[in-house]
Order: sequence, then C-alpha cells, then structure tokens
Amino acid sequence: MDKHLVFLPVVMSNSNSLFQASLGAEIEGAVLPISQWVIPKRVYKWAIRWDAVQISKDGSYIWAGRHYDDNALALQGHEQIITVKGCPEWARLWPIASSPPKPEFYPDAAKFINAVQDRYNPKAIEFYNEVDCISGTGEPEFFGAWVGPNETWSTGGKRYGNAVAQIYPLLRAKLLVGALMMHDYSLEFLTGALHAGLKGDAISFHCYVHNPNEFEKPMRLADEISYIARVCEFNVPLVMTETSVTGPVDTEELRKWQVDYLTKIIPWKGVILKIWYTLANNCWVNSDLIDRIPKPVYQVWKDA
Repeated sequence: MDKHLVFLPVVMSNSNSLFQASLGAEIEGAVLPISQWVIPKRVYKWAIRWDAVQISKDGSYIWAGRHYDDNALALQGHEQIITVKGCPEWARLWPIASSPPKPEFYPDAAKFINAVQDRYNPKAIEFYNEVDCISGTGEPEFFGAWVGPNETWSTGGKRYGNAVAQIYPLLRAKLLVGALMMHDYSLEFLTGALHAGLKGDAISFHCYVHNPNEFEKPMRLADEISYIARVCEFNVPLVMTETSVTGPVDTEELRKWQVDYLTKIIPWKGVILKIWYTLANNCWVNSDLIDRIPKPVYQVWKDA
C-alpha cells in the first residue's frame, strides 16, 4: 500500500442536495388548466394513484385516461415531487384505498415507484400521504391509513417503517417518507417507524395554521421531528410538503395572514423545502395561492 495514501473522514451534511428551489406548491388534479400560474425556480408536487394505474397484479400499467402524462409534460423543466398513493385492491391489507399493501406486495410497490420514476423523472417520490391515520377514518383517496382500528400509533408506525425499510433498497428514486399529518400522535407514529428501520432521503410533514398566533408552529414541529430522528440516528433533511393559512371564509384578514405567514417562513432554514397547498382553484378552506385570479400571497410566493 502507498504509504502516502491518506483516508479522509466522511462528513455528513443536512444541506439541500435534493432540490435547487426551496419553495413550491402542490397541484391537485390536472396542471394544464392552471399552467399560466406555473413559474420557474419552484418545486411542484402532484399525485399518482397506484390503484388507478395497476388494476391487476399481473396486468400492465395503464397510464392513459388520466392526466399524468399531461401533468409531466406541462411541468417539464421544473422540479417535481410525485406522491404515490392509493393501494390496488389485490394488494390491500384492509379493504380501503388508503390501506397499506400486504407485506408480500412490498416488492410490487417498489416496482411501481420505479416505473413512476422512469416514466416521469421527478426529483423525488413521496410514499403515500398522511400515513399516520387510522383505517376507516377520513377520505381514503387522500390519506394513507397505516394504523389499524384497534392498534397503537406506534404499531402503525412500525408497519410503515418496516415497509419502507424493505422497499427503499429496491428503488431508483429519491424517497420522501412520512407526509405526516402532525396531529397529537404523529410523533408516536414516527418513533415507531424509526424503530422499525425507516429509510429514505428526507422526512416530509404537513403544517397548517389558522392565525398569527400559530406562525411559529412549523418551527416547533420541525424541532420535534428532528430531535426524534437524531435520537434514532436517522440524519436526513426535512421537507414541509403541505402548508398554508386556512379559514372557513375568504376574508381580507385571512389574505393578509397568508402574506405575513409566507413572508415569515420563506427565509426559515429549518426545512429544505416549503410546499404551499395548493397552487390554484382547489378551494379547500381558502388555502390556494390562486382563486380564479391571484391572491396577494401569490405575489409573495412568485417574487421570493
């Protein structure tokens, strides 16, 4: 061996190696009708339903008839995150679309994630949405309910962590894990997942606020997640994949709060990416950047 050979220590970093942009927006449904609001240097997040594309285990993937190809084309040249959600009937642990796959079908989930990566080439894929939900509650087409009705949150988390631990080594994609709803028991779910060997390239979580008294909430949540992850030696960055200021009525006060909140979190370095929910015309509790025409918060988002 060359006596002059020097081995340098490996230095781990939580810097943003996943995305060039630090701000983005989610798009529900088709991109083309709202493509005029898509701007450069932003990350765009949208979803693909596994259960809609792979109807039968041994059948081919059916991409046609959905807006997936059009979305990818409309967003070509922009950084994208694609959330894979919805379990096919043949793979479900329990009989709802938000069900986890049975363990014997984890390789099929990995194969589908790779197919999405190969077809659309996103910067990252998020595995399920809001996995920290109980089966049989909520809207199954939106959530990913990995906790059984009579289980602890930790048990559901262990199920998710074990699944991802088996799926991740099979992937050609960068993987965001969690998409945590961040309710009172989300950290218990995350702890269970980490103890079961959760793997991935970043932890994603959601944070909605309702008034200025809650503007520090994402910082607190990020600190809590980071602490648990460090204790479990899972040293990956955080991504806030859904956030907004919401309210039942679209008032001038709410619009001002949205401007103030986004202005506050733009320079915050505790997460590598903030995704506003949503870009345009989704109409969920007045959270959009665009409501037929741009709201004041859109200009802040655009100019950042």
